[in-house]
Amino acid sequence: MYRTKEFLDLLKICVISLLLQSCTVQYAYNNLDRFILWGVSDYIQMTTSQRALFDAEFEGLHRWHRETQLPKYAKILRELPPALLDGTSSEELLALEEKTFVLIETTFERVLPLSSQILLMMNEQQMAKLPIFLERANRNIIGKEGSEDLARVQSIWASELSSYARRFVGRLSRSQRSYIKTRSADYIPERILWFEYRKRWQQDFMTLLFKKPNKIYFEEQFSDLVKNRERYYGAPLTDIFAHNENLSREIAVWLINNLSESQRKYLEERLLGLSKDFQDLSNYNAR
Repeated sequence: MYRTKEFLDLLKICVISLLLQSCTVQYAYNNLDRFILWGVSDYIQMTTSQRALFDAEFEGLHRWHRETQLPKYAKILRELPPALLDGTSSEELLALEEKTFVLIETTFERVLPLSSQILLMMNEQQMAKLPIFLERANRNIIGKEGSEDLARVQSIWASELSSYARRFVGRLSRSQRSYIKTRSADYIPERILWFEYRKRWQQDFMTLLFKKPNKIYFEEQFSDLVKNRERYYGAPLTDIFAHNENLSREIAVWLINNLSESQRKYLEERLLGLSKDFQDLSNYNAR
């Protein structure tokens, strides 16, 4: 189940990228180490030795991703317009999600050893602060879904979905906005259950980390925790995720199959533009 969740998060990143000029996308990717460190700093303030390890290992990971993974993303994006614009289905979008997840999973496999090494190098101060940082991030996840007003939560979800759609296809028509608004009544709030799932997963993660196990054991157990997070979901969250993902997919199919000519052109240009960005980046000599 988390495969689709990771794919949707990736789509959000791509949507943001589509808003940027080509040079900005390239700048962001070429400086990916800085953005990763920025994100990691929400949880761990790296020591000098951790930062040195990251710098030494990241260069090779970045080169590998640039040379082997970006061409595959470029190919997927390049093939999307002819595949989608002649009419699509939920099955076709699901197949795309699975295809993309293979790339995400491959990257996870490459990154996990470095992540494990940095975690094993954590000092007492970092260990003491980590639960606090994790709890802060957990609280942020709930966001506006902490409201007891279901209609408001569904309306916010519809607005966010419309915003993502606009960035792909341009201005939405009244009927398209109305369709999203109507279908949003089927959305089931998920973030409180997601918050609870994260706490369950993090409890086992922290237990493992505080054991200070040997390197091989930790890498094996940490890899298992990351790859099998769905076992922490519980039946209610699993069912809600499946429901909401199917709902999002159905809305996406309807929108794609009901685009105006100008929207179809807009979508094609965006996808092909991003494909070219990725292809150009894959041919760029790493710093």
